[in-house]
Amino acid sequence: VVAGDVDELDPRRPLHRQPQFFSPKPAVMTLSNSFVQRKISFDMSKSLRVLITGAARGIGMATAQVLANRGHSVVATDVSALSGLEGIQAHVLDVTSDDSVARCLEEVGPLDAIVNNAAKSGGGPVEGYPLDRFRQMFETNTLGALRVIQAVLPAWRKRGSGVIVNVSSVNGRVSSPLRAAYSASKFALEALTESL
Repeated sequence: VVAGDVDELDPRRPLHRQPQFFSPKPAVMTLSNSFVQRKISFDMSKSLRVLITGAARGIGMATAQVLANRGHSVVATDVSALSGLEGIQAHVLDVTSDDSVARCLEEVGPLDAIVNNAAKSGGGPVEGYPLDRFRQMFETNTLGALRVIQAVLPAWRKRGSGVIVNVSSVNGRVSSPLRAAYSASKFALEALTESL
């Protein structure tokens, strides 16, 4: 969405790739500051059912609005109740909770794509950065995406299609002072995405 390539995604079209450990392989993209790290071309002539995490504001909300305006069935989620999203189904989803993810996915039904956008940010010097805040950042930014991916993949493998979009950051490639926790969580998300 950020780079304007979302209209090219269609999980129903078979992918032609090198053999992997599992086949067929769902499509995976990582968005890093409006730059698509891995672009996979699809034909989006049909409407997709897309779940977006962290859709209360920013990239998540913009993604939900753009996809809905282009005729896709959008499920916008956030840790708190969402409102004011016309034509978009809203659900509460805490990506740090197995129960919340399972409950949300059961309520929304089958999906064609997920956009893992939920994230926490924060900064401070490494020497005094509280470990519990470091863990919270990883729990949301990295393990939250993994939790949603693991919840949808079995059905997608059986069906033979699905699209995963992981929203990352330039801090997932280049760390900066006072951003160790955030950068580490986004570096991990980048590695997770490349390993899918």
